[in-house]
Amino acid sequence: QLSGFGASDVFDVAIQSHLATPGAGGNIMMSPLFGMTLYYQNGTEVPVSNLAQPFVVKIPVETAGMGLLAKQLWAQRARCTFWRNNSYVQDGCSITEVTLTEV
Repeated sequence: QLSGFGASDVFDVAIQSHLATPGAGGNIMMSPLFGMTLYYQNGTEVPVSNLAQPFVVKIPVETAGMGLLAKQLWAQRARCTFWRNNSYVQDGCSITEVTLTEV
């Protein structure tokens, strides 16, 4: 439950996937970009920041075509980033587990 909202409040969640990383600005992204946006039912975006409790999102990944070294590097290089004010940032976002099937 988000702070300030009741248990009966209903939200919409939009999930996006992009083959390329728009606006990467020289950052090398190893995977497609996945996004999640929370909306009120009227279509207005819900601002999400400074949560008292974190939430976990598991994203499936496909590593079957990777060699052994690429798989090892994948686990070491996985990062959580998000788009804010025209750049990718990592603050407030973290990877808790990386496997060969999901992040």
